[in-house]
Amino acid sequence: MGGLILLINCNMASPSITLTKKLPLKDFPSGSSLEFYDNRVYLIGDDANHILILDNDYNPLDSITLFNPEQPRIPKYKKADLEASAIITTNGRTRVLVFGSAAVSNREVVMEFNPKNPADSIKTINTSVFMQRVKQAGIKEVNIEGAAIVKDVLVLCNRANETHTVNHFISTSPDYFNNQVAARLKVSRIRLPKQTNVAGISGLAYVPQEDLLLFTASTELTGNAYDDGEIGDSYIGWIKNISTQLNSTEISPDGMINLVEADKEFSGEKIESICVEKYEDGFFTLHLVSDNDKGQSVLFKVKLTLN
Repeated sequence: MGGLILLINCNMASPSITLTKKLPLKDFPSGSSLEFYDNRVYLIGDDANHILILDNDYNPLDSITLFNPEQPRIPKYKKADLEASAIITTNGRTRVLVFGSAAVSNREVVMEFNPKNPADSIKTINTSVFMQRVKQAGIKEVNIEGAAIVKDVLVLCNRANETHTVNHFISTSPDYFNNQVAARLKVSRIRLPKQTNVAGISGLAYVPQEDLLLFTASTELTGNAYDDGEIGDSYIGWIKNISTQLNSTEISPDGMINLVEADKEFSGEKIESICVEKYEDGFFTLHLVSDNDKGQSVLFKVKLTLN
């Protein structure tokens, strides 16, 4: 399934990407975030009532109920809009954090659970105090779409749209929700290469061996953080030495690949998230998820090399 690569930053060595698996999920709506932990893929949907757990070949293993199981797709006005996630390990304790977009008040939440015992460990925490600080720091319209732990810093991504055209990273402490008034807060502008339509960053994944931040981005003709729009192309991008850049006012990626140019199987798919299964000998095994805004999700497994 491999194809032509469009590399926007021509100073980089030519990368390569190969699509090895594509699986539509007709019964799981609106895939929005992915995590890989203990040889399992955790799939989150922005209006799904549960998290789907699969093996690395996308066979279903289990699920975690979050909301009313009798309502398979939560109405737009009511949903928490879970759009981002991150895995945190502190003092030998691992937790999965799932973030609402915070675009409106009922989406200002973070859900926390222990992946070893999810059903009995789910906590929901209101983050309105911290999000008010984010707005005061210069984010005109909040729309959290990506998250990753970079060493000891939690990086949240605020997605751009056709009205607010700049993506931002929000750097804070991994347990910011426990001290929302005083937790670290640094906002950085992300300078993506100019496209015909605005590319909004939709997912983040950190590779500690390389101090590398991978991200997904997509174009969508919408002028706000609430409404959907016509789907355009999607991208994978990367930022080297990310831990040394998080105190900067502006950050630029080292490169981006247009996924539709790489493989036509990505055409019409709005890529929402990315996670890393494995990094070895310069090769990345990655999982992506798309949302077609019609209540269906598609999983993609890809092999990526940047050198």
